[in-house]
Amino acid sequence: MSNVNVAIVGNGGVGKTSFKRKLLFNIFLYKYDPNMSEIVYTYTTDKAKYILTDTCGQKQYESRFAGYDCVLVMFDSVLSYKNVNKWTSRIIGGARVILVRNKYDIVNHKLDALVARNIHDLPIVNISIKKSDNIEAVLDLVYEKVGSFKRSHL
Repeated sequence: MSNVNVAIVGNGGVGKTSFKRKLLFNIFLYKYDPNMSEIVYTYTTDKAKYILTDTCGQKQYESRFAGYDCVLVMFDSVLSYKNVNKWTSRIIGGARVILVRNKYDIVNHKLDALVARNIHDLPIVNISIKKSDNIEAVLDLVYEKVGSFKRSHL
């Protein structure tokens, strides 16, 4: 079983910490509680041990992201989707990048149109943390993109 280092980045309030809570504890909190520091946690499946870093999305805490196998860029609105380039430009090294659209169950025609064009040409997973939709699909895609690469380079 291999370790997979994953950073979760994106604007403040898009659901990075909620993703962690849902994955680890199967809970969803309605109250927004912004991180003031990076939080590292692990989640193990039968395929891999994921070492996930929940980053700060607030402007004053922005940093560079180096040493990760994969970076999940989370978004939930037109504004946060338009900031995908800002987040991907901070990635140092050869990390795989996956876009994670949270709150896909909320109708947003402008965002739907942007996502459909996929101007970033990156894989996208649609999730709803609140409804527990496709949470594990994110890690399945991480494993597909990173795990197969790691196995082929052993």
